[in-house]
This record gives sequence, C-alpha cells and structure tokens, in this order.
Amino acid sequence: RKNMLKDYAGYVSEGKDFPLREFTARTEASSRTIGYGKSMMVFHMIHNRIGSEAFHEAWRYVYDTYRGRKVAWADWIDAFERTSAQPLARVLPQWIDRPGAPRIELGPVRTTDSGSLYRVTFELLQTADDAYDLLVPVRVVGLDTTVDTSVHLASRRQEFTLAYPFMLEQLAVDPDFDLFRHLLKQEMEPVLS
Repeated sequence: RKNMLKDYAGYVSEGKDFPLREFTARTEASSRTIGYGKSMMVFHMIHNRIGSEAFHEAWRYVYDTYRGRKVAWADWIDAFERTSAQPLARVLPQWIDRPGAPRIELGPVRTTDSGSLYRVTFELLQTADDAYDLLVPVRVVGLDTTVDTSVHLASRRQEFTLAYPFMLEQLAVDPDFDLFRHLLKQEMEPVLS
C-alpha cells in the first residue's frame, strides 16, 4: 500500500489526475496508478470498514448476481451495504467521482495523567477545501502495550481525545498506510519518478 501511495505521489500530477469512475484502460503510469492502485485502496478501505466476513460475502453476492456481466461501482457499493448493513453512500462521491486524495496532518498533541487514566488529545487537519469523510487508523503505544483504533474525521480540523490505563509513549496516524492519501514528505524516501 505504501508503494502504491508513492506511485500516486510520483506519477499523478494535478494535470493527470481524474476520477476513478473515468478509468477505462491503463495508458501510462498515472492512469495505472489511479485505475489499479486507487481502486485497490478503495476496496481495502471498505474491507477495513465493514470487516472480512461482510466483505467476502459481498464478493460472493456480486459473483452470483453479475456473473458474465459488467459490474458498476454502484453495484459494488450496494453489495457491500447489503452484506454489512452499513451505509456507504459517501464512498461513491469522494473516492469514485472525485479526483485527488486527502492530505492529513497531525496537529498539536497533548497528554494528561489523571491517576488511573492517561489521555492523549490530538488534532487532525485536512488541507483540502472540501474535507473527506474518513475513518482514520490511529495507533497508541505504551511501554508493553499497543492499541490500534480509528477516529472519524469529517471536517478540515478536528480534535480527538483517547484514554488508556497505561502511560502513552507514541501516537501514530495511519501507520500501516490503510488510507488512500497523499504521503507526507517524511513518510517517503526519495524516488526517481
């Protein structure tokens, strides 16, 4: 996933970006990155949101229902909603019909100790004018404990507070590259593209 995000950074300039729905065939590195890479990430993000059981059940449903026919993005989303009972209507406009990717930055981070609980308060920022609606993976690390969770980021600037019964040593945002997004410069080694 990180390599795919590096490809997006290296090959897809503003003039070469287009909505995933417009992908018809690979013609160059930028169209390959959007058509194959971005679509892979969309499926991965849906899998993370609805879970493996509902995700694989949707694939079975699509196979049984559309075997031998073209499947539109709306059909996929309908299948995922049907098997997970989760509304995914926002997936189409923001990931399928919109070019680009979100830019997420970590703002100020504060920790507090109330005796039995350690709290971390942090801000996430999106630099796009029209904020994406995101389920952002967050990893909190303590001395002998790691907790993976997620926060719902739906505006350009949002503050979150998490509390745990252990001292917090590290906070990581999307550490496993589960979101389709622009990488920060410090996340990416130099590449020739």
